Amino acid sequence: MWTLQRTGARVGVAQVGVGFHRRFSSDILDMASVVRKHALEPQTSTSLQTMMRTGRGEFLHKTYRDAAWKKDDKVATERVLMQVAGFLRHELPIRLAHRILDLEQVPLLRDAQSVQAVKDLYTTSFLDLLSVPQKVSSKREEAAFADIVENIYERHAGVLVQMVSAFLSFSFSI
Repeated sequence: MWTLQRTGARVGVAQVGVGFHRRFSSDILDMASVVRKHALEPQTSTSLQTMMRTGRGEFLHKTYRDAAWKKDDKVATERVLMQVAGFLRHELPIRLAHRILDLEQVPLLRDAQSVQAVKDLYTTSFLDLLSVPQKVSSKREEAAFADIVENIYERHAGVLVQMVSAFLSFSFSI
């Protein structure tokens, strides 16, 4: 079990801003409870086809009742981006929380330095995502969210190599 102090995430809390502190002020000292809260939520299953249709704006009518977006491609594109950002803002913290708990529960590997590094990356990304309002409702919020997701993508680029390193270290030790 780890807490906010052990992971050094207190620095992350200062960086993620007021929104995180306001929503989780009672949980700030126990990061594990925040992660568990999100991990209790089920991950939304989705298909590539659904993601493609969403990206094309085919589901806008389910989110936005007004017809203004149908007449203006620019408005439709902005609404598609906000719809996708809203889904990701909801879904990514849940998925990261599941992965963080998964990494904690793997016997023999959970103490490996590279697994700890991956868990720390996931925790940092989790906190970054929680800094964004739950409902992305403006072009500016969508752009800020896109920057966060891009940073997460770049930060996680080496995760596969780190996990392979942990498995190799483990296999050599047996």
